[in-house]
Formats: sequence, structure tokens, C-alpha cells
Amino acid sequence: MGEVKQWIEEAGAELGRPFVPCSEDVAKDIVNKSQANFVEGTPRVWWLSLRRPFVSYDSKDRSFLDVIPEPTERVWFIAEDDSKDLPVFDLTPDEVELIRKNCPLFEYYVTDKQFRWLVIESDHDQFIVCGP
Repeated sequence: MGEVKQWIEEAGAELGRPFVPCSEDVAKDIVNKSQANFVEGTPRVWWLSLRRPFVSYDSKDRSFLDVIPEPTERVWFIAEDDSKDLPVFDLTPDEVELIRKNCPLFEYYVTDKQFRWLVIESDHDQFIVCGP
């Protein structure tokens, strides 16, 4: 298990809200669809090669809930992890914010269930919003 995935699961246990990752097959499918819709090539991290226009915000000044296009819809939360296959969680935006507040900083990608938009939090304290 990757370190980031472990942080997320531990945070969920401490909060009494288990954050359970999707199965490996489902996760691979979601990651592949997300990359196909938003990323050009195979960069080290997605925000280095986005194929759609995007807007950046300082994540020190805004919360995730301030920048997400649809704050009431469930999302795919993809954690940038050191494991071979990135873990994916089916979460609410409020749960994403709980993870942000209860884990060390790490990069992650969030997309809606139809893959229309993507929000990234980079290790440079930026939210990158790509889509609609």
C-alpha cells in the first residue's frame, strides 16, 4: 500500500468516516478515462501537460470547496501516490476537504463522474481547475 493511500485511510478511521478505495479494476478505468480527457502524453504529474485550458488559484487562500465546479455532486478522488496504480475514491466534495485538512500535503486529482472537469491540487500550493 502506498503512503498516501494509508494516510487517507487512517484519516478516515480517525474521523469515523471510512474512505474506502475503489477496486483496482475500477480505479484503473477511472484513471485512464481521466487522463484521456485531460492530459496530453504521460507527464510525471498531470498538471504539467493539461490538454484543456485551465485556471490556477492559490490553495493557501481558498478551500477546495471554493474552486470545485459542482460542490454538491459526488466525485472521483485520485490520489497521487507512489504505488504502481493510483488509488481512487468515490467521495463527496466535503470528504475531499476533510482529507485535505487531516493529511499531510500531497497532490491529487478530482473529476466529476462524467469527466467534464478536473481539479488538481499541486505541491506548489495551487488549485488548477480544468474544464467546463
